[in-house]
Amino acid sequence: MFNVHDVTSFITTTPKTCRLILDQIQSNCVPKKRGNPNWGKGEVNTLPSAGASSCEDLVKKLCLSPVEYESSIQLKEWVRKNKDQKYVPLNLLHAWGLEVKGDL
Repeated sequence: MFNVHDVTSFITTTPKTCRLILDQIQSNCVPKKRGNPNWGKGEVNTLPSAGASSCEDLVKKLCLSPVEYESSIQLKEWVRKNKDQKYVPLNLLHAWGLEVKGDL
């Protein structure tokens, strides 16, 4: 069965060497897992959040409260210039009698 040399080398083998030998045996016996294990699993938050619109950024910059939106001259001018390219809340467009030329 075993000769003395095999037993002696087995006894003097370090735990690190044993681990390497076991890893090598396992890698030959167990097939590697392939592919993405999460494929097909739905996640709740897969899309990044959109962030504030340009209109909201301007409102913050001007320090306006919702009550002050309609009376702000700077906001109205910005909306007039950008209503066809940027998102503007419908209630502001209606309040100032403005219409968007195309769908956004």
